[in-house]
Amino acid sequence: MPIWLTYLLWVAPIVLQVAIAVAIVSRKLYRDAYWFLAYTVAEIATSAAGLSAYRVSPKAYFYTYFAGDALCIVLGFAVIYQLFSCVLRPYPGGVGGCWLWSKSGFRKNHSRHPHGRA
Repeated sequence: MPIWLTYLLWVAPIVLQVAIAVAIVSRKLYRDAYWFLAYTVAEIATSAAGLSAYRVSPKAYFYTYFAGDALCIVLGFAVIYQLFSCVLRPYPGGVGGCWLWSKSGFRKNHSRHPHGRA
């Protein structure tokens, strides 16, 4: 693969992520989607750091990639939690009240109390 194609495929997603971050900030959606904005900024930072580390050495790229990927995985779970809390907000209990646990009866039937009391 030509080197210019490698850099093009590396820089194009960064440009798209920057456009997403600018759209979120300009429309003031960061109040509702703060974890998604944090995830987007982390993706931009880790991709740019990976690009610069790739030019330094394979070992630097290795550590940069896995540290950045760990950060993005944690932020990805935060985005999923934020999405579920937004979707389940109208329902009683929501995410914080363990809506799925209370509807399934798991909490009542599997408590530590011998008679099913919480």
